[in-house]
Amino acid sequence: MINEIQSPFGAETDENRIPSNTPPHRYSSKPITPLSAGLTPLTKVSKKTSSFVKSSIAASNVIEDIAEVPNDWQIAIQQAAAYKKYKAKQRTGKQGSANEKVKDPETDLTPNSKEKKDKEAQEAYRKWKKEQEREALRNHIKGKKDKRAKAAAVITKAVKKAMTPSPTRIVPATKAIETILSPIPTTEPQNEHYHTSADTSFTTSLSTNFLNDVLKQEANNSEKEAANGNPDLSIDNDDDSGAEDEGLSADILEQSSNIMASIAKEQSPQGWPVPLDDNLTEGQQPGLLEDDAEVVNDARANGIRVRVVTWNQQAKAPPSAEELSKQLFKENKFHVIAIGTEECENSIAKSILVQSKKNWEAVVHAACGNRYIKLRSHTLQATHMIVMIHSALLPFISAPNSLAVATGLSLPDGQHMGNKGGIGISFKVGGTSFCFINAHLAAHQKAFEKRTAEFSKISLEIAKAMGSAGGDHGDTNPLCKSFDHVYWSGDMNYRINGTRSVVDALLEKEMHEVLLNNDQLNLAMKTTTSFAGFSEGPLNFYPTYKFDKGLDTYDTSKKKRIPSWTDRVLYSGTSELINYASATGIKTSDHRPVYATFKAKVELEEGAEGAGNLAGMGASQSQVCVIS
Repeated sequence: MINEIQSPFGAETDENRIPSNTPPHRYSSKPITPLSAGLTPLTKVSKKTSSFVKSSIAASNVIEDIAEVPNDWQIAIQQAAAYKKYKAKQRTGKQGSANEKVKDPETDLTPNSKEKKDKEAQEAYRKWKKEQEREALRNHIKGKKDKRAKAAAVITKAVKKAMTPSPTRIVPATKAIETILSPIPTTEPQNEHYHTSADTSFTTSLSTNFLNDVLKQEANNSEKEAANGNPDLSIDNDDDSGAEDEGLSADILEQSSNIMASIAKEQSPQGWPVPLDDNLTEGQQPGLLEDDAEVVNDARANGIRVRVVTWNQQAKAPPSAEELSKQLFKENKFHVIAIGTEECENSIAKSILVQSKKNWEAVVHAACGNRYIKLRSHTLQATHMIVMIHSALLPFISAPNSLAVATGLSLPDGQHMGNKGGIGISFKVGGTSFCFINAHLAAHQKAFEKRTAEFSKISLEIAKAMGSAGGDHGDTNPLCKSFDHVYWSGDMNYRINGTRSVVDALLEKEMHEVLLNNDQLNLAMKTTTSFAGFSEGPLNFYPTYKFDKGLDTYDTSKKKRIPSWTDRVLYSGTSELINYASATGIKTSDHRPVYATFKAKVELEEGAEGAGNLAGMGASQSQVCVIS
């Protein structure tokens, strides 16, 4: 029976018979290439294959590298497999009818007792094991992409259904949403605690190119770690728990050390500027008169007071209406109250199916009081905006309108999800036009350019759809030429350039000017045309993000977010800023609400064109996706 077995290496003769203890590489066409000569090694996987795969490097760049396995490796593996198969058949033939189990040589190259003593045979086996690990990684990444595609299909189907689905569909759809909103594994780090630092002086106007240099350095470090079998093990890179300064080049670490040394020389805090809050400006916000006619006369003479609020609620229940009235809305103080919220009522994922913000709007109505009426509200997934008008102005209100611009996840049918984007509400008071915008822009420390691009897109789309100006706007933001008064607010997500340790030290020493010079939005307003025409009040309040639950302590979780002024209010036109501050007493979210109050001149002459045209008054609109 043995003689009937044909060797894959040719017919056996006395000259070419293969000894039983001969390792397979001796019959290769070329020597086996050492491991270090071209193939990227991976961490050894044994019983923890599943956990390794789930937290291993992934994405297209790595796949391309894996696909290009050197030919000599393939030859070595194939020949080792052929040899094992040949020897297995020999053993099977010798055993005859014995029922001894023999491992499949095509799927298992585990060396036998003789091969274990041969280093070169062990090397061939090790290479084969590495290829098995790589195949497992390929399958894992393919599975992630397939899962994401299926989740996208589920979302698209859910969005096209009625906007009030049955409760039985909420749980599975929400799971699919959470899957697609989580990032596919990537070699590029997204950890917010990594540096997007400034120059060593840390006190001058800073070049945004430094941010890109640091990110390139981090990407290179990540690739090197992957090549050494130590990849970033976080599938959800937003939840990385690595050391704050891990993987940075020596010069960047030296910069950080120099900055820290400079800060340490400050013997005492420099002194934080006094916030321009309601308490400081109480005298500029007298209560409105009881008689509507007197309110109108006062508005003609002195202008109207406009209150703008932005607040990322983190899908948490807000305080009572009484508490909000004390800290945010100040009943009977303002003619117009515009309230923008992000992650309102429900999480971003759940808001795809449950867009209603009726509970929040009821709280707003109660907090503002019965002299205020909803002009309009609009919802874009978890982002919401509502404008309340004092009843005395109703005869002068006209042309209420609203629009949502989604900038979030792209769907197969050309739409964009509203997990990020902005809402605009416009109207006229007499002959004066107003536009209020609330937005939730791209997150993460490194997404500076993406946020600025989203700001520009939202501004342009709203100006085109609702503005009065046409044609080329030049170097000015198009909204500024489209309305008399514009108020641009939201969780704009701009961060402070620096490390967590540096920013903490600057806060401790109250080095306000240094922090301000490294604020990304402040830099963007000085260096890009996207913000041309807009102004901002003094950032005399402390960074509004990210706080531990119910505390005044900045993020102590493993994410260690860098404290930042993410929540902002910009304005254009002839408005006079009265105050600009954060409501530090409201601690239900990881963000602090921010408010700003303005005095705006208006034309309230009798018979103003369109006055009293309240078509669309009180309307509410909800959207999840926008074609753009």
